[in-house]
Amino acid sequence: MIKRILLAALFNLVCYSGFGQDTTVVLSKKMFSPDERLVISSINGWVFKPGNNVDWSKKSFNTSDWQHLRPADITARYADSSGLVEGWFRLRVKLDSTFFHFPLSLSKETWAAMNVYLDGKLIHSYGNTGGIGKPFEEHNPYYVLPVPVQLQPQEEHLIAIHIVDETSQLQPLMLPSLPRSGQMLSLTGAQYTTFMHQRAENNAVYTATWLFVSLLIALLLWLLSFLNLYEKKIVHLIAIVQSLISVEMLARFLLNFSLSHQELLINVLVLSLTAWTSNGFAIIALATVLRIKISRGWTFVIIGAHTLGGVLNVYVFDGALIDYYLPIQFCIFIALILLGRDHIKGASQALIVGVIVASCFAILMAFFDYNDTPYNYNLLLTGVRISFPISLVVYVSLLMKELLIDIQEQANKLVKVSEEKKQLLANQNILLEQQVQQRTAELRVSQEDLEKTLNHLKNAQEELIRQEKLASVGQLTKGIVDRILNPLNYINNFSESSSLLADELNEMLEKHQDTVPESIKEEFLSVVDLIKSSVTKIYEHGATTTRIVKDMQKLLKEKSKDFLQTDLNVFVENEAKSVYDEIKVNYPDFTVELILDLAKQPLETKILPPEFGEVIVALIDNAFYALADRRATDKVFSPQIKISTELVNDEIILKVKDNGTGVSPRDLERLCNPFFTTKPTSKGTGLGLFMSKDIIEIHKGEIKIDSEEGEFTEVTMVLPTLNKLLSEV
Repeated sequence: MIKRILLAALFNLVCYSGFGQDTTVVLSKKMFSPDERLVISSINGWVFKPGNNVDWSKKSFNTSDWQHLRPADITARYADSSGLVEGWFRLRVKLDSTFFHFPLSLSKETWAAMNVYLDGKLIHSYGNTGGIGKPFEEHNPYYVLPVPVQLQPQEEHLIAIHIVDETSQLQPLMLPSLPRSGQMLSLTGAQYTTFMHQRAENNAVYTATWLFVSLLIALLLWLLSFLNLYEKKIVHLIAIVQSLISVEMLARFLLNFSLSHQELLINVLVLSLTAWTSNGFAIIALATVLRIKISRGWTFVIIGAHTLGGVLNVYVFDGALIDYYLPIQFCIFIALILLGRDHIKGASQALIVGVIVASCFAILMAFFDYNDTPYNYNLLLTGVRISFPISLVVYVSLLMKELLIDIQEQANKLVKVSEEKKQLLANQNILLEQQVQQRTAELRVSQEDLEKTLNHLKNAQEELIRQEKLASVGQLTKGIVDRILNPLNYINNFSESSSLLADELNEMLEKHQDTVPESIKEEFLSVVDLIKSSVTKIYEHGATTTRIVKDMQKLLKEKSKDFLQTDLNVFVENEAKSVYDEIKVNYPDFTVELILDLAKQPLETKILPPEFGEVIVALIDNAFYALADRRATDKVFSPQIKISTELVNDEIILKVKDNGTGVSPRDLERLCNPFFTTKPTSKGTGLGLFMSKDIIEIHKGEIKIDSEEGEFTEVTMVLPTLNKLLSEV
């Protein structure tokens, strides 16, 4: 601060001197910055005169009527009525002995058009100052390499610059050269170009990183805002803040490209507006998080004020307004935090930390700018623009975590209340049962009988419900089956009669073959054979259809309801032998060995004998078919059917296994589906296993099928014992 006061006092003293001759400024390498750069347009010793005269570049020209003015101090007040500023600056310099063997270059970083003269000779032109009949053309300073200049140490040199600039339509009160007027002209060393390239690369890397991170966070926040149904207003505000920051980062990224002055002004305006507006929305978002109510009117005032600040920051204050606003914003944040301190808990703590960290970085940057202290601009700006967005993501993530925890707690409370009510109801039931038992002790026997009756009624009710569900479908299907049988019988009978008639036609033809021409005879025989072949096929398919319909009749036949207590070993042995003898007649070409491996102890249970017998028939018939099918291709294997029973944990395990062709894994899952069969249509209907499964389920059992293609098929039935049935009752 003291340094700035002394410099201002010195400047006022020089300006107070009014007009004067050129003074010689001695330059030393110590005056160069670490990046080998000396901004000579900001040092004292310059003299200025409006207008244009090439003779003003000569060393011998008298400048007694010129005023002391640095190029860094030129403003729009020097412009004429058309907005054009034109004049000459002169500076006499002398390099000390430290510049021996130290090459120098001249670097310009302003939009003004300029001709640079050294000791009266033009050494370089930037843009076009309007000479030689050419119109004024501004100079784009982006990515322009320094121009080598020959300055001899220990000798006096005159640097004269002819400058032309004009006010912008977008900034009528400012010159394009103003934002960089302090850096209008610089002397640079050999390493400056390297530093310049490194700085440009660093800026590109930093701004690209800011843009990528900002866009990624903005996309994530908008996604969360659409997914999150809790605190949706807060999440939307946070997503808006991050979106504005992303636009600001895009504007900063575009500064890496060579833009015209108009494009640059528009880009800077967008940058300023989004930066200021995001701060306004950040204030509203922080207040909302801390449960501080802000009316809609004040919301518009806050956003409007920040939008106006973004405009004034560009058009009036040349970007300096933000340095004065940042401490104010920090105070606003602190005030909001103090007002809403009772609500700072959980997820909101992350947002508060992000606000404080970003504000501290911003104030630190303003402090360094105000005191002209060198610092890593990109690093501190990274802290400003990355710490807050990261805190936004952390806040939203913690907010969703709190939501999930809250939902889980509510669910646990509901479960707890439900369990308490359930326990209370159970206790009341126990109490009522005890009271009933105490008051009805003399009726306990009758009560047990009633309970058994009730269980029987429940079972009967379940069976009635099941029967009612199937009744309508079964009745309809039974009627259809009965209707189909009569036409099928007609088809079969007439196809058989038609075959006999065809034979009679052949016989008649043989009797009268002498009277029938040979051509007619051959055609007649061909037609008769075709009719007989067709009729035969009709008969075969009709017979198959008849068999399927009769199986459906059997399926729809009302099941017997009288379960009989039976020793399953005895029943299975008798039924298996009987069925074996009946089916063996249909396979006279080979012998099947029937193996009975029955449990030694009696296996008492309750069954429906006719229906259970159908199961044994279906399984043995399938086994015979599989054995015959394998025997057709394998003449050496020994066909076997093994039937076994065993008792396991109050359950009877009945197995029927054959070593026939087996079933493929693909067909195994569909074996119990109605009308699915692995046999040809003329051999099977696909209802045997379906009916068997239904019958086993009626017996409160289950059926499982295991098979390996080409090796075996094993059907396992699990049935409850008599004790288990009685205990369930």
